[in-house]
Amino acid sequence: MEADSINGIKTNALSVGYRHGNISTVLLENLNLSLRPGQLVCFMGPNGIGKSTLIRTLSGLQRPLAGDIKYGSHSSVAPFQLPRHLSVVLTDRVTAVNMTVLDLVSYGRYPYLSWDLKFGPHDNAIVSTTLSQFHIDGLANKKIHELSDGQLQMAMIARAVVQDTPIILLDEPTAHLDLNNRLEIMKLLQKLAHESEKAILVSTHELDLALQTADIIWLAGQSKKIIAGIPEDLVLNGSFDSIFQFKGFDLKTGKLQHEPYRGLEIQIVGVGHEYLWTRNVFERNGFIIVDNAEVKVRVSQGQGTLWVVNDKIHFTSLEALLNHFV
Repeated sequence: MEADSINGIKTNALSVGYRHGNISTVLLENLNLSLRPGQLVCFMGPNGIGKSTLIRTLSGLQRPLAGDIKYGSHSSVAPFQLPRHLSVVLTDRVTAVNMTVLDLVSYGRYPYLSWDLKFGPHDNAIVSTTLSQFHIDGLANKKIHELSDGQLQMAMIARAVVQDTPIILLDEPTAHLDLNNRLEIMKLLQKLAHESEKAILVSTHELDLALQTADIIWLAGQSKKIIAGIPEDLVLNGSFDSIFQFKGFDLKTGKLQHEPYRGLEIQIVGVGHEYLWTRNVFERNGFIIVDNAEVKVRVSQGQGTLWVVNDKIHFTSLEALLNHFV
């Protein structure tokens, strides 16, 4: 079976969970899902809902409680063949003390090596390119135990990319990363899915990044079912709200709902991101934004941004403007 014959994952009436003796605990059931090539799918849901369990089941590390998993057109894949078709990054921490970053990332090429485990030019090139792509080439000779959680996470993701499989499953890959690295990883995965026709599944709590990068979102709730759809549909039809039950957050606008405790109405006139941040500072500080008010703040752009109150008083920063009212 060639690697290119594995073109995604489909499940049929799949149930996942765990067994203790003769007792089964079902976390997610009757799942009919598709992970297609060329798509980045983000898998979301509350803690403990079964996200990690589903990823372990799809990767062949855990047996399903019921139903079937099909890899491409194949109802099963031999365990020794699976590493050429599917790579996985779990939340389990690597404990090998003397392993270097280069060693860890290079393990991604092992499914393709012969008995002597000798790397060829192609293997070395993939490892080198990926280390550079993930900005960890400077850490190549550093021991695993010397890494921060974020650096280790980057190395684990790089190892999965080096494995160069048509299917990649990642369990919370951005959990220990800072904002810039979280954004970069999601964009890299999106690019990898689209340009290399890989089927990539990412479980994540990063709602904002998922909404901006995912082609499809799988939403798991208390019903033990998964709702699948494009992000925009799931926002507009209320699926996100029903599952996460946001408190004080308006997902449709992407903003917190602020209490207008000051009772002062203000009209804001302007365009662009300066207008949006001006509105934000007043809403965050309890003012009421209306179209017609006695107090008018005009956002003016020229050499720099200028805020003018009632066409008389000028301010050069939002902090100074806010202090005028509070």
